[in-house]
Amino acid sequence: MRRYTDEEELRLRLQRSVKNWTRSGLLLPDQGAQLEADLRVDLRRTGIMLRLGLALFTTILAGATVLLTWVSLGISGDSGTGILSLLFGVVCFWAADALVARFRLYHYGVEEALVVSSVGLCGVGVALIANTLFHFHNSTAMALALAAAAAVSGYAFQRLGLQYAGVAGIVCAALIPFSFDGVSEPVRRALVALLFGGAVAGAAAAAGRNRSEVRREAAFTLRAAALVCMYLVVNLEISGVSSVFGYGRAVDTWFKWTTYALIWFIPTLALWRGVVSRERKLMLAGLATALATLVTNKPYLGLPRQTWDPMLFGLLLMAVAVILRRWLASGPGGERHGFTAARILHTDVDMVRLAGLASAAIHLNTDRPAPAPSQPQFGGGRSGGGGAGADF
Repeated sequence: MRRYTDEEELRLRLQRSVKNWTRSGLLLPDQGAQLEADLRVDLRRTGIMLRLGLALFTTILAGATVLLTWVSLGISGDSGTGILSLLFGVVCFWAADALVARFRLYHYGVEEALVVSSVGLCGVGVALIANTLFHFHNSTAMALALAAAAAVSGYAFQRLGLQYAGVAGIVCAALIPFSFDGVSEPVRRALVALLFGGAVAGAAAAAGRNRSEVRREAAFTLRAAALVCMYLVVNLEISGVSSVFGYGRAVDTWFKWTTYALIWFIPTLALWRGVVSRERKLMLAGLATALATLVTNKPYLGLPRQTWDPMLFGLLLMAVAVILRRWLASGPGGERHGFTAARILHTDVDMVRLAGLASAAIHLNTDRPAPAPSQPQFGGGRSGGGGAGADF
């Protein structure tokens, strides 16, 4: 049973929308205050900074408690450590659920840190127990640890509605094939990509089946996250296969060019489906993967990077943005098929500012060697009168 009802989460979502509409000037302050009062719930929330601080302190407290118990009991073997980790993982999840039920916390930081600690402790505990008590191989123990982390994360998503826990569950479950020994790199990556693709299809089916707006939004988030993860696995340049193993040895030529076709197909399909269904998160995922494809295209083809590549890339993005903006603005009422280039909400301005800060922080390595420092020339000297000469 879920700790939060769909109505409560829908009210919270509407509260955030009302605040955004009021800041954007779509609602008067009095109207916004009245709507927020009508949407009030009895859940306890906090700001983002205090939320992060509480999560940090709770994580430190949970880790210190586990270490103190480990030292006090004098546990030295891996089996005892694994059992203790698994027990504390269960206790952390129980404590998070009890805090939510008793104090009505909602994304307060404390219960989230306990859930994250539970996922980590259960994964470590299962790996140690499988490796020592049951003498499983390291790869099997790693697969069981990922499965345990996926199970706890998935249950946290269903119980507490934490969307990032659902994403973590999908990632942990899909990464299990990477622990298979004796399997070639193309096969492992194909299995992982298929698992992420299955998660995309499952989330899309859940979004179409659910009537609740909250559940549909969560399914859209999981679908976009799974699609991005599938792209990261398929793109060999981002995942580091070319730099760590090298093409031709770890990755066959056919697999390289298959993945090259996929890194163009996945963003195109995501953008097309996002535009047709007007799904914002899917469009953002398609846009992000399309930009990653453009950035990694030259390394994929074996072409050298140049110092002017970022400038040309920026000019291309500027040209596309200007053309798209003018095309949308030339439509009836400044919009086409429900899409407009006008900044309606205040959050759109904040996203543009964050994108500008992120672009200023990006540093691209052009693989251009730095010039060697010139050696100082000291040729010695001669003591003498006013006409003495030397090279210094």
